[in-house]
Amino acid sequence: MITIGQYQEFLDRAAAAHGGIIFGLNPYNSSVTPVLEAVEEYVQAPSNASFNAIRNALERMPTDRKIKYRDAIGYLEGVLRAERNEASRLDTETRLRGNPFRVSSDMREYETTFGPKFGKKLQAIGGGGIWMDGGAGEANAMRRFAPTRPDVDCIAFSHSIPSGAAASIRADEESCPNFSYHEIGMFEEYDLSLLAPPQSCDLITDLNGVLYYTQEFDEALRRYLHFLKVGGTLMFTRSAVHIVEGHGKADIGSLADSDYDSLDRWLARILGAKAYRLPRTSSLALKRTSEDVRVPRLKLKDSGRVVEKGHAVTRVYKSYH
Repeated sequence: MITIGQYQEFLDRAAAAHGGIIFGLNPYNSSVTPVLEAVEEYVQAPSNASFNAIRNALERMPTDRKIKYRDAIGYLEGVLRAERNEASRLDTETRLRGNPFRVSSDMREYETTFGPKFGKKLQAIGGGGIWMDGGAGEANAMRRFAPTRPDVDCIAFSHSIPSGAAASIRADEESCPNFSYHEIGMFEEYDLSLLAPPQSCDLITDLNGVLYYTQEFDEALRRYLHFLKVGGTLMFTRSAVHIVEGHGKADIGSLADSDYDSLDRWLARILGAKAYRLPRTSSLALKRTSEDVRVPRLKLKDSGRVVEKGHAVTRVYKSYH
């Protein structure tokens, strides 16, 4: 978050360029006032929209004003670089509270999205096994399956239960003891022991779920693999995730068509798991092959907002070996 102290520092630097006078928002220069107002709005109500308003105000400043206030603007640019991903994270979390993503997927959509391997993996789960579904929405597919296999534990979780679905979900939990639904907030921050034991899940699915929007892609993946038993499979929809190696520019504006496969290349570097594309789909899978699993670290460098319902958050990462 941009702090009051950082805001005041920007004001002081701009004041120094304006003759050393500490000023309010409006009176001294109309070309800088929109920037000040945008920063103040973001401090009071941080969001992706108010953050982008600062960027737009800076871009509209006349060149001679940018030169005059270059010290203040340079300072603000540094603060914005550090703040950019925080603004996007806040925007994503706000949207999750309202469940703007697709939340009503049924069994047919799971079968279409993950292809024939999904049904085979699901039916192959033995007695006492576990199917976990992340970012489950209304959990319609799992709620249909659970009564047919009382010997399989069915664990669904999401940031929050979609509006209007709570009563029916809780009723299904009462009538079907092997089905449970957990409201967990942000998966990357949740106590994993409250969901399931480590290495206990036969199948984990993420259909436009956590991996579709998380700002911490590597951490979310690491947590999913924590739950998979050796031989278990994670299936997930392809996300708008781009991973830059080496010295390439890591921002959305610099993406090329070749970046589409960067996620596949990064997944192949995970030790203790085999990555592959699910047949007849664009979805991906990871099969745990070892007790020891190591996920390469990523650092988020750029992130774009969710444009409309059902669309993934575009994220650009730097990879670290």
